[in-house]
Amino acid sequence: MFAGKIEKEYKMMLTKKQFDTIKKHYLFDKTNTQINHYFNSVNNFKKNYALRIRELNNTFIFTLKMNNENGKLEYEFEIDNLDINHNKIKSLLKELNIDDEFYPIGTMKTIRHILNDEFGELCLDENHYFDKVDYEIEYELFDYTQDKLEHFKNILKTFDIEFVLNKKSKLKRFKDELNKVG
Repeated sequence: MFAGKIEKEYKMMLTKKQFDTIKKHYLFDKTNTQINHYFNSVNNFKKNYALRIRELNNTFIFTLKMNNENGKLEYEFEIDNLDINHNKIKSLLKELNIDDEFYPIGTMKTIRHILNDEFGELCLDENHYFDKVDYEIEYELFDYTQDKLEHFKNILKTFDIEFVLNKKSKLKRFKDELNKVG
């Protein structure tokens, strides 16, 4: 019933100065503000999963990401509210044999600047959570079977930025900060 898609992206953290330089250089196709509502599970939801509901332009988009040998397997669909117990979400979790109860752990506000090129979507993110702000660049490929890491590195070289793999997702950084504040 539910079809997931493979997500392949490259991303890395930026300094505020790097972020500002890239932002000034490009004329982005669009900018939006999204609120990611993150959830955890009673039984400590597996580490290779990420679950959120994103608020964007008065819509709610549920996303479940799972590790996969080709990247991330992503299930994503629109729902009509922020309820993690929404029937559509319950149906997906049942289909995937995920039997758990979920609860909200907090939100992250992201101001995202988006630019498309021939291979993917370049996103420049300013993330706000707790009293922290961080900066990230992501390049999500339209075709996960392609390897466009060199293309992404060349974009970064334009700004004298060396690619350093970002090993912490937004959710992981959020959880790390959550653990610090108690």
